[in-house]
Amino acid sequence: MKRVIALLLLVTIALPFCTHAGAKALLGDVDDDGSVGVYDYILTARIYFGTFRASDEAYRAADVNQSGKVDQYDYILLRRHYFGTFEIKGELPPYIPEGALIAELAPDSQNTDDMKANTKALQALVDKASANGGGTVYIPSGTYYFASQGLNRRGNEEYVCMPKDNVTVMGAGEETVLKPVGRSSGGLDMFYFNEYADSGFTNPKYLVNADFRDFTIDSELTNADRYTSAGKGFMINLYKDCDWYNVTVKNTDGTGFGMDCPINCTIISCKAYNCGKRATTANVGASGFGIGTGYCEEETILIDNCYAEGNKKFGVFFEHQGRFCGGRHYTAKGMEGFVVQNCTAKNNYIDFGGELAVDVSFKNCTVPSDSTSSSKIAFSHHSIRCTVEDMNVEHLFDDAKNESAPYYDSVYWAVNKGLTTGVGNNLFGVNDGCTKGHALTFLYRLAGCPGELRLVGTGEREFYENALVWANKIGIAEPESEMYTPLTQDKMLEYLWIYSGKPSAEGSNAPHINWALEKGIIENLNQDTFTRASAVTVLYKYFEGE
Repeated sequence: MKRVIALLLLVTIALPFCTHAGAKALLGDVDDDGSVGVYDYILTARIYFGTFRASDEAYRAADVNQSGKVDQYDYILLRRHYFGTFEIKGELPPYIPEGALIAELAPDSQNTDDMKANTKALQALVDKASANGGGTVYIPSGTYYFASQGLNRRGNEEYVCMPKDNVTVMGAGEETVLKPVGRSSGGLDMFYFNEYADSGFTNPKYLVNADFRDFTIDSELTNADRYTSAGKGFMINLYKDCDWYNVTVKNTDGTGFGMDCPINCTIISCKAYNCGKRATTANVGASGFGIGTGYCEEETILIDNCYAEGNKKFGVFFEHQGRFCGGRHYTAKGMEGFVVQNCTAKNNYIDFGGELAVDVSFKNCTVPSDSTSSSKIAFSHHSIRCTVEDMNVEHLFDDAKNESAPYYDSVYWAVNKGLTTGVGNNLFGVNDGCTKGHALTFLYRLAGCPGELRLVGTGEREFYENALVWANKIGIAEPESEMYTPLTQDKMLEYLWIYSGKPSAEGSNAPHINWALEKGIIENLNQDTFTRASAVTVLYKYFEGE
């Protein structure tokens, strides 16, 4: 009992109730770890005594006897479960907020009239909740088919439902499946909001406080005549204070979560599978999570604990929308910042990254070892101010399997920092020569991809283009004609020395050599051409040794 009391005193903050997509919520599982144990008993006791402020879902999980309130009987039952004298079993009933509008839709029917009626009914409920000042539209468990509501005002894409301010669309979890159906010329979106473009870019209206949770969108029965930016699970442009939780999108013609220009929004515990099915890897978009940016400098979004698999282009990516209109309409040069954390991506063409991505941080994300992606992390088209922190790319190269090799740690550090994903054919290229262009690109990426936004001609001419511009600005005077010249140890250390501010060091060699020897970046001089493994090892010793 002393241990229980000690644990009780240590619990000082409320934990969010974040059931993973597809998981079943259990009675008694207050901490949402998938089982009922001593910690759940502790939290239930604290809820009863008023020392723990629980979320609605956690409170319902603590109400073991389903009396409508958490009382002494609930924590007694949990205590008995802990000591093995009583078994708590059963799933937590679906949570339906008080006052929610219940969608009475026709399940399991692809009859044309039923699909049209479902579309009309869903939109009517969203409109009614909006007219009431806001509320929740609850869709019970079941599979529901929807017809197109029609074309947007520009006549270039079709949609099922237009969300409204202060309205939450909520399902019963994985048992609620929404399936848009139909052939279209440009694509059929499940949820669509784009007043800005529909008004001819004259009315920058935001969708505000519209939330989505606990359902699946499966677009396997949509078929666009051609790939466009449409055909999404969510096609939303300009949105503020909107949140997605426990939503899965799959089999879309375009991007699954294709949403542009967010302010203070979140996407939590969501999944995207096989999105972009109408596209090729040469198309833009066509990804699992695709966040456009660039309308205003206040833009922020957090993508946390999400999963992306088998999407045509990226798993998770960002792009400044100014790339599509030559700097018109979307002109913000810097945003507050976009964070992707604790996410996993695999088997996408590129797992994480961006094209003309600006002010993006990927933190503590994972690419499993069996991912078949072409690249694990990739930024292109003049992406700037993009950082990669604590990534876990679980990939083993055929030429870097020996853990005792002097370059082993350096190679995988470089991959997890987003410097490079190898040379192809499952090779890092440890013994391949490294060029000056490669070295400057590595250093540029470690510096956080600094630079100024370019909205005209956003495609790089060469892989090193951004890095060379930056290097010249900080005093590394290399001409473009030298970018394919083989790198030497001397030149690599000179780059680092200039980057560090040209610090002084004693010795009989050149200043940058004296400095490198003094800092332990190298142990001896090497006049041979530097390999890729040598280059990342020098960088590893410098950045991790500081």
